[in-house]
Amino acid sequence: MLLDHAQHFEQLTSLLATNAHYWRCQPFKATPAWASAESPLTQAVYSLTDDTVHAAQASDNALLNALQSCLPEQCDSVRRLCELPNFQPAEAIQAPAHIPGRKWQQITHFGAALQHCDGPLLEWCAGKAHLGRWLNRHYNCSVTALECETALVAQGNELARAASRTEHRQQLPALHVQHCDVLTGNNRRYLSKVNHAVALHACGGLHRKLLTDATTQRIERLSYSPCCYHKYLDDTYEPMSRAGLETDLRLSLTEVRGAVRQSTTAGNAERARHRKLQSWRLGFDALQREVRGMNEYLPTPPVSSTVLQGSFRDFCEWMAKHKQISTGGKIDFDAFEATGQTRYGQVARQELLRELFRRPLELWLVLDEVLFLEENGYRCDLGTFCEPDITPRNLFINATAGLSDRLL
Repeated sequence: MLLDHAQHFEQLTSLLATNAHYWRCQPFKATPAWASAESPLTQAVYSLTDDTVHAAQASDNALLNALQSCLPEQCDSVRRLCELPNFQPAEAIQAPAHIPGRKWQQITHFGAALQHCDGPLLEWCAGKAHLGRWLNRHYNCSVTALECETALVAQGNELARAASRTEHRQQLPALHVQHCDVLTGNNRRYLSKVNHAVALHACGGLHRKLLTDATTQRIERLSYSPCCYHKYLDDTYEPMSRAGLETDLRLSLTEVRGAVRQSTTAGNAERARHRKLQSWRLGFDALQREVRGMNEYLPTPPVSSTVLQGSFRDFCEWMAKHKQISTGGKIDFDAFEATGQTRYGQVARQELLRELFRRPLELWLVLDEVLFLEENGYRCDLGTFCEPDITPRNLFINATAGLSDRLL
């Protein structure tokens, strides 16, 4: 049975607070307190095969299956609290040549989940307004799309003109892409002229800005799918709802970022590169601890793909140069490379317990937003608009102002 949003939020808060020692740790920097060598839990996690680990990194269901025997109570709670209704999926439609197939699936599934649109419509953080054009055509409603990058504004308007020229049925309502930085620009002049605002994967502070401004303007309807909750925020995360502010659960941006760690859509080449990079980073970490005589993690700079084309020794010397560490003397680089590979296998398995709570954490963040909307007089529906293999960021929130608010 589905919980109401306040109960759902309360139970997720309890789950996250009780199991904070699993998801607050950072295994890449230090071995978690729970991962003692003699612990049955550690032995069970370390016994997982590489194929099981790879599947669990990409799929919430595979993750739950992998850890069910290790943490049965937690896995049962995660399954129950992360069950959501599915909104009606879209029919398969061939993607236009200028839109990648997976992106097109996201657009059509999100658009179908809306079920109806009563324009005029506003698309928030629109890019080239691919979603806006689909909604314009499918629901026959006028669309204003807001985008901050000038080049994307120009391309979006050209694509809209091209669509209008090739449209053979009745003339479409207007679609315009407007240049606007929604964080600092005068977006309210556009919000005041529409009934319905949509946003597909506006990151962090961008979609939070939509919620605060749209509720202030009393927009009749909001429909959005959030993404990358840690981006475009200040140095700390602060809940939006009164219920969120009243909890003792306080999150760092690093912890908020943990909600989007799933790698469903990563290709094999990308995964192989990630494994190589992380193994080498861990090998260098072991090296720097010994060279510096300090058993502590040392943050390292981002690495370009060209650095990975050389040897492990080249990588370490590049890192050492940037961190002003001497690699003079006799260093067994082969041994440190092997240490990094072994440590990667351990870290990847330790991370699974952290990732078990990635979806509960994401739902906690989203329910905080839902409760904020409800506190401001909106009725909210929360579910998913597509399968996670299309995008793991598949949550969908539809918020409608109460009748009394619409009459104001």
